[in-house]
Amino acid sequence: TTLGISDANAFNVKVFPNPVEQQLTLQFPYQLSDAYGKIIDIQGRLVKAFKINSDVFVIDTKFLKSGLYYLKLDSNGKHSAIKFIKK
Repeated sequence: TTLGISDANAFNVKVFPNPVEQQLTLQFPYQLSDAYGKIIDIQGRLVKAFKINSDVFVIDTKFLKSGLYYLKLDSNGKHSAIKFIKK
């Protein structure tokens, strides 16, 4: 599977808007502990890494070039990768 991820959305997170222009919002159904996220480009390169410290988390995406990206999420042994498009 892509990026070695078996569960596309193990966290039941809502990611919007998609496609994104300036800010990508992650809305989790519960508060995560020890959670981290990464934005990975289509070539598999790390673009941005961050700690998720809220059940609603906003990522600035203005710096991203247009294209397809993966949002990789990791918390307490759970892993997810969610595709999103930057306009």
